Order: sequence, then structure tokens, then C-alpha cells
Amino acid sequence: MSEKEALGPIYEERSKIDPKDADIAFASIDQYGNEVDLNKLVLERYGHSTGILKKINLELGHALIKGKKPIILVVTVGKEKTAKNVRTNLFRAIKDNLRLLAGHSVWLPLMGTGSGRLSLQESYNITTGVLENLRGMIVTNGIFFNISIPYEEHGKLPFDRNNGSLQSKIGQGSSNPIDVSSNFESLENNYGGSLKKEEFNDIVDFNDSTSSYPKFGMGR
Repeated sequence: MSEKEALGPIYEERSKIDPKDADIAFASIDQYGNEVDLNKLVLERYGHSTGILKKINLELGHALIKGKKPIILVVTVGKEKTAKNVRTNLFRAIKDNLRLLAGHSVWLPLMGTGSGRLSLQESYNITTGVLENLRGMIVTNGIFFNISIPYEEHGKLPFDRNNGSLQSKIGQGSSNPIDVSSNFESLENNYGGSLKKEEFNDIVDFNDSTSSYPKFGMGR
């Protein structure tokens, strides 16, 4: 692999990305396989019922739900601290599924920010750290990750611009301006009216769907 290839983009931070627009999606789950808002919404977007969670094996810290558009579930809440769970299990989930992920775009939310109690910045740092540690494998296999970034109330980005934090990086390299509006009506419209208001109010790390991203390795 050349130095130029090794330094190529492997992920982009985006708001308003629908997991359905990617080939494969990641979602969080606890060690007992319980339904939570994030995995429920991803399952529904990919045409699965939450009943499928009763059939998965989470002993490895992650599980694959097969289908035309696969879902990879990552255990974020369990015996270990959330930060360790996200770091270890996301790393294993990507590495163990390289063949599946090869040549595809991947929707990746900031996990562990709900009951796991990670801040958005902590989750982002762990997530991008894992991706960078696997950079060689990701580049070799032609995988591109779209990191889904949520907005807080009143259209404010959830990160400080200072110290090279995420806020200053969002949207770089894109000619499309980011719409910072974040209300249920726009989200409901973007999802074709498929979300209920009570689901929207409970979402921690899920957002809407209008922004485009570079279609690296689209494998439809």
C-alpha cells in the first residue's frame, strides 16, 4: 500500500444521514440483547422486527444480522466500563466482518452515549481511534464509514470548536452546507412519516436523513 493510499479518507462526519442510504449499519446493544431506541430504529429501517434480537449471540461482544442490508450490533453496556466496551467490541466487530464490509459504505453512529453515559466527544474519540487503528485494513478493503453526528437543541452542534474538536471538522471537504435544524417535523418528513414523536423524543444518537455523502464503495 502506498503512503498516499494509506492517508486516504476512511470516514466522514455527517449529520442527517439515514442508515438506509448506506449498505451496512452499526447499532448499539447491551450484553443482554435488549431493544433500545437506536437498534430498534435501525432494525426497522432495514426491514427487521425487534423480535430478531432474541435470536442473536452476543458472546463475542458483537453480532451480525444478515439480510440484503446487514446490521452489525455492538455491545456497549455490559460488565466492563462503556468506553472499554465500545473500543474493544467495535474493533472486533469491524475486524471480524472485514469480508462483509469490503467495498461498502457503512453507517456508524456515536455509540455508548445513552445508558452508557459517554459524552458525544468521548464516543467520537473512541470511534475514530478504532477506525484509525484499523486504517490499513479499511483502506485495503475499500470500506468507507459515515459517522452519524447528532445535533443538540436549537441547532447547536454538540462539540466545542476549540482545541480541534469535532465541531470544527463537520462538513469539511463537502460543498453541501449542513442544515442545523433539528425538530421532529423535519425528521418525520425525511423518514417518510415513519417515526412516532415519542420515539424521536427518546433518541440520543440518531438523526435525520437529507444530507448526502461521497459514495465510496457503494455496493448495491
